[in-house]
Amino acid sequence: FRRVLFRSTPKITVTKICPPTPVLPGGLLVFSGTVSNSGTAPLTNVMVVNNRPAPNTTVFGPVTLAPGQVTNFTGGYLVASGTCGPAVDTLTARANATCTGNLVTDTSSAGCPVATTPALGLASACPLTAVPRGETLTYQGSVSNAGNATLTNVIVFASLPTNNTPVFGPISLAPGDQLDFEGGFIVPLGPCAASVSYTLAATANSACNGSNATKTV
Repeated sequence: FRRVLFRSTPKITVTKICPPTPVLPGGLLVFSGTVSNSGTAPLTNVMVVNNRPAPNTTVFGPVTLAPGQVTNFTGGYLVASGTCGPAVDTLTARANATCTGNLVTDTSSAGCPVATTPALGLASACPLTAVPRGETLTYQGSVSNAGNATLTNVIVFASLPTNNTPVFGPISLAPGDQLDFEGGFIVPLGPCAASVSYTLAATANSACNGSNATKTV
């Protein structure tokens, strides 16, 4: 009789697919993927792990896959607050060949887009008591990061004593941060005015893409 020899080739393949819409910083990124037996030998202990949120985080498995068999999976992790994007992680699939026990692996990485929106918050408050004409009026204020992208070059300007007078900054603000400031000017000596009006304006740049953010009160 004749003995026919053949060689089985163990192989595994993993793919990753980003969510259809960009995820927000601090939000849950849910990805999908497939793992397949792309060789000619049955595979056991098929596992898919991710390096986020921690190394070797289990995403799928263990299962057994016959040659040519494909299966789907999903996974997810929280994107850190202040992340500009893309959010990058690496999936690793590993398995053992049934015939030899040899380990086979494959990896797949993808940078999923992150949606950032720069925004400023700005508030001010007049002193509690009236200020005589010709004396200094000191007001209180606060500037905050009302968006989900870190802001740089945050500056507050006032319309008095002259237009675009710098009052506060430049500083940087992480999402949710708020800082207080104060400013002042000499109350005009006009004979009739019972009150005086001023305008504050804040400007900043997104640390993610450099886009501008403004706010006026």
